[in-house]
Parts: sequence; structure tokens; C-alpha cells
Amino acid sequence: MNLSIPSRGLATALVGLIAALQTQIGGASQLHHEDDLRAAQVLGFARFSEWAVTREGPIIIAVAGRPALAEALERVSAGKMVNGRPIQIRQVRQPAQAAGAHILYFGRTSGLRLSEAIQEARAPDIKWPILTIGEEDRFLASGGAVHLFEEDGRMSFEVSLAALQAVNVSISSKLLRLGYTSGANRRTRAAP
Repeated sequence: MNLSIPSRGLATALVGLIAALQTQIGGASQLHHEDDLRAAQVLGFARFSEWAVTREGPIIIAVAGRPALAEALERVSAGKMVNGRPIQIRQVRQPAQAAGAHILYFGRTSGLRLSEAIQEARAPDIKWPILTIGEEDRFLASGGAVHLFEEDGRMSFEVSLAALQAVNVSISSKLLRLGYTSGANRRTRAAP
């Protein structure tokens, strides 16, 4: 499967969607609002990533330990497509249940030993690459690829280039410019 890298217009649309969700003020609770922001970012990674192994069918996003985020992903992705493919959300209890998923999201309340869970998701018996995204502060140090966090009242992210390389997933530079990258024990923010 070759997911094409989206155009600059789609990158601008993603930034607009995240910004709109971040500034939205309504009757929803703060937690609900944060889950929608996280969901929008996860969908952004689905749109702007390429997996080395060809697979047909829907883009599958598995969520471990965060039912509220799975619900937010269902809301935010309703009726939307990723590069012409439908989006399927799956709640899992263990990383091994994410077999076949393109993305595995680890919530703070997953109740798993993080580094072991990430290794389980990347185990050799899982035949395709999986992009791991999480919200624990130690997520990248535990072997995860993308860490979502709040910075100055906005959602941001940091990407481990080594973890991406290890699982044969690439992320468009257009998206990487919006967050931080870490490699060679350095954290940098790309210039826009």
C-alpha cells in the first residue's frame, strides 16, 4: 500500500481543524474537549503517515486503555476518509489485540507496563508496521513513536525518528514541522 503524501492544502486543513477544535468553547467538559483534540491529532497522523507494508481495507486505529478517546475518535472520524479509505476504530485491552491496526494509541490509564506493551505491539510475529502514539511523559523513552502532550494550552507532539525507522513508518515533513522531533538524544522543533 502506498499512501500518498497529502498536498499542502490538506496540511493546512489539518492545522485548521486542530486550531478550530482547540479554540472551540462550548458546553462540553474540558476532558471531552481534550479527547477531541487528541482524536484530531491522531487522525492527522493517519493522514500524513506512510506504512512500508501494503495492506488493503480501512485505516484501523486501535486504542488501549482510553475508552473516552476511542469515542472521540469515532465522533471526529465519522464520515471521513483517509486517502480514500474508511477509518475503523477498535478498543483493545492488550497490544496483541491491535494486530492489523495501522495505529495503536496508548492512554494514560492503560494499566500496562509501557515499555513491555510497546515491545509487544512491535513484536516480530506482528507482520506489519504499527505507529504507536501515547500520552505518557515517558512514552518516547519507552520505545513509542509519537508522544502527544499539552504545551501552553495547546496540543503538541514529539516524534521519535528512531522509533519510526524501527517500524518502517514515515511521517510527512509537513506534519513534523508542527511539532518536535527527537533523534540522537536531542529534541528539536522544525522551522515552519
